[in-house]
Amino acid sequence: MRPRTLILAVACLLLINALIWLGPWLRSRPALTNGDIEPPVLSPVRKPAAPASSPVIPVAEPVSAGEAWSEIDTPQPGQTVPRTFEAVGRCSPLPDGRRLVLAVQTGRVLSPKMPPVEVNGTNWLGICNEYGVSAGSAFTLCVYIVSEEGFKEIAAWHAQGKATGSYPPFRAVPGGALLAQCKLRVNGSDR
Repeated sequence: MRPRTLILAVACLLLINALIWLGPWLRSRPALTNGDIEPPVLSPVRKPAAPASSPVIPVAEPVSAGEAWSEIDTPQPGQTVPRTFEAVGRCSPLPDGRRLVLAVQTGRVLSPKMPPVEVNGTNWLGICNEYGVSAGSAFTLCVYIVSEEGFKEIAAWHAQGKATGSYPPFRAVPGGALLAQCKLRVNGSDR
């Protein structure tokens, strides 16, 4: 056997031996923690808003839709739409301090759209865009009723996104309650 081959064989045996001993040793060690003995208890007290540079998005308390309702007239469910499109619908009269906001849902995350929906009596019109999914992919257009506090959070998020070019999605619309939704698809040739 050549010396180089012998050296490689011994090195492989040493590596295998080290892995055999290292595996059980690593499994026997306690899990890495932040120093707490017990997991932290979540308090019902609301934490202060995260700094503007944080990717964590504070969320205003959800509101109740109450008697409010809305329907999406266009686009129709299953319709293919361009990346930017108009949405038209009807709604009940809105309570004071409430607005309608369009949001796009992809998976379990939401992206509120600005400007807010224009409501004229019981009719509404909104502009929506969806650049977060690939051409031909599906998404859900949602109509939310939001509180003024929730709308202020959405407006601040949008302003920060416009300044940084980054729009981290929400898990829930701040201060919002879902009124209507419609599954759509982005035009396959549009970008």
